[in-house]
Amino acid sequence: MAANDEVLEAREGPNGPDLANELIATQWAVPVLLVLEDQPSRRKQMKQALIGINDDRLDAALSRHLRWGLVERAWIAGPRTDEPGYELTPLGRSLLRSLASLSAWQEDHEAQLLANRHAWEQAHPSIGP
Repeated sequence: MAANDEVLEAREGPNGPDLANELIATQWAVPVLLVLEDQPSRRKQMKQALIGINDDRLDAALSRHLRWGLVERAWIAGPRTDEPGYELTPLGRSLLRSLASLSAWQEDHEAQLLANRHAWEQAHPSIGP
């Protein structure tokens, strides 16, 4: 790989499994997407729905989702005029469907996972969780 290719690759950011992790790894990434699942939303509505999120975290999550094409800006009908907001893109919707599959897998295997963790902690008390 040429030096220029390495620079380009580094600038492009994560890829492969790292890319999937990048999309959902932050605390507010998935909750922000879920708020938009049923309908577009204005920023103020999103902040009210996401108890505990601050302006910086909401802005960072929205910015990340916009950059990856999971969310797009939208005009939402207001009482007097249309107002700016956000909505999921088809790509964002497909990510939520994939996360639903992961959630279903967790529910199906939660008892086994917790039992395995408990057994590990009992067998390795000095290591911890």
